[in-house]
Amino acid sequence: MPKSPYTIEPLDALQIVVEGTLEGQPIAGIYAVDPGGFVQLGPAYGGVLLKGLTLTEAREAIERQLRSSLVEPRVSISLAQSGGQQQIVGEHLVGLDGTVNLGSYGSVYVTGMTLDQARATIEEHLSRYLDSPKISLDVFAYNSKTYYVIVEGAGQGDRVTRLPITGNETVLDAISNVGGLTALSSKTIWVARPAPAGVECDQILPVKWRDITRGGSTATNY
Repeated sequence: MPKSPYTIEPLDALQIVVEGTLEGQPIAGIYAVDPGGFVQLGPAYGGVLLKGLTLTEAREAIERQLRSSLVEPRVSISLAQSGGQQQIVGEHLVGLDGTVNLGSYGSVYVTGMTLDQARATIEEHLSRYLDSPKISLDVFAYNSKTYYVIVEGAGQGDRVTRLPITGNETVLDAISNVGGLTALSSKTIWVARPAPAGVECDQILPVKWRDITRGGSTATNY
């Protein structure tokens, strides 16, 4: 819900219920605020300008309007839907500047954060506009990190394929993503990982291809 105190805007939807109305002329249901800021209460009661009012002020304005035709109108009013409230749903790409664009709510920097940290940061940002916002957050695709599959071409040069890291690839996944190995391809396979900062040598992990494909071994299916 929008942050309190909320002021009514055009295209909002209001739940309005009035006790003590004329027979056959009830006021009960969802009423839209028109582009001019008015709510039409029906032929017997006319319209009332609510734009820019809080819900309390709107209730008082409706009661004043109805006293011209009713003895003691009792009005209850609540916000059913904000016309200007943007829905935040679907995929959101992390931009090159490290931020996620939330539309009318601005952008939030999330690069380098865990999912829990990003969730808390976005909720804190949205709390400037909404009351106690709660979001669900997950990674749809890993586009910022990649790995390379290099296949020797039997004297015809190396074939290099660049693939995105999704977080759970195995050696078999990598080979299948490049169309498998040809009859001329060497079965000598290894995984090379760059050394962490402060470590001099790279990490080379040998792959036992025959054990993986013939024996079902997962020991080297990194």
